[in-house]
Amino acid sequence: MSIDRYIGRGVTVIYQDAAGDISKRDLTIQSVADGRLHGFDRAARAPRTLLLERILAWESADAKRVRPRA
Repeated sequence: MSIDRYIGRGVTVIYQDAAGDISKRDLTIQSVADGRLHGFDRAARAPRTLLLERILAWESADAKRVRPRA
């Protein structure tokens, strides 16, 4: 299932940044376009833009397992 189907909903994302550091982020997705996910990081209380190619896995807030990036 594509992550863009979760616009307006909460997801947990496993993300690897350009330096290779891996983090787990709880986001509310605002939009997905041009290879980027725009969302609101609930823990940091700040907007975030993530490159889709760097998302290693994700799950919806109501899911029980992490979905590998397709």
